[in-house]
Amino acid sequence: MKQKQFDVLPIAIEKLREKPRIRVSTESSPAQKTSIKILIEISSELSEKLKDQSYALRMPQPQVAVLALEEFCNNNPVEPRPESEKNKKKTGRKRKS
Repeated sequence: MKQKQFDVLPIAIEKLREKPRIRVSTESSPAQKTSIKILIEISSELSEKLKDQSYALRMPQPQVAVLALEEFCNNNPVEPRPESEKNKKKTGRKRKS
């Protein structure tokens, strides 16, 4: 049986120590504080149109959807909700007492 000999190279610890560590910020940006996340269901035909627009504009699909919503809201103005409706208690999960 042959014995194989391997040369063990020293580990370059200096190179490992020089790498900057990536820090993830837990603070949210101002844009995140003033925005909300919405989940919607759309038809497959509308989804395909959204994908086509996204490809043509070279933009991500969520950004194209936001632009379309902004354009729709700007072109179709409506009266704002009354203050009593705006100040209603937010709906959500009921907490256990």
